[in-house]
Amino acid sequence: ESIASLCGVGGFGMVPSHNEVCRRLGEVATDPARDVVEYLKRDIANIALGNKDNHARNTAIHRKPDGTVCLTPLFDFAPMWLHPDGIARRIRWREDDGGSPNWASAIEQACDAAGVDSDYVTAGVRTMAPSLASLLVDAKALGIEDQFLAPLVKTLENVRSQVEKL
Repeated sequence: ESIASLCGVGGFGMVPSHNEVCRRLGEVATDPARDVVEYLKRDIANIALGNKDNHARNTAIHRKPDGTVCLTPLFDFAPMWLHPDGIARRIRWREDDGGSPNWASAIEQACDAAGVDSDYVTAGVRTMAPSLASLLVDAKALGIEDQFLAPLVKTLENVRSQVEKL
């Protein structure tokens, strides 16, 4: 089930806020705190890697036969900043999100919306720091050319710095 469906958003032009998605995860997920951590990590990765195509049909939940409800594995994740049509970031946090969110605020908003423990979520998000710190080196080692990495440096540094300070 897409988060569009989860949030009752029927039209293609309609977009829930991240806050609304987290509120609904808090209501339906079997382990809401775990899924809120994962949801935040995905948004951090979206910003860090330039995936602006974060509309409400690019994330989903899985309702398993055993009754478990959780986020599906990540899908439709691509560096959309490269798209010639200039794809815009769709889903945003209600506060402190001018396209480059304040992550401490986003965590607070997510936890308030979902009704989950902010210390747990903050600690979970903070585990991304080492991967963010090594991301450019790792990408180069995989053969990704500088022309694709250089435009990400400033945003990645901002995101990495914020996550490390959590």
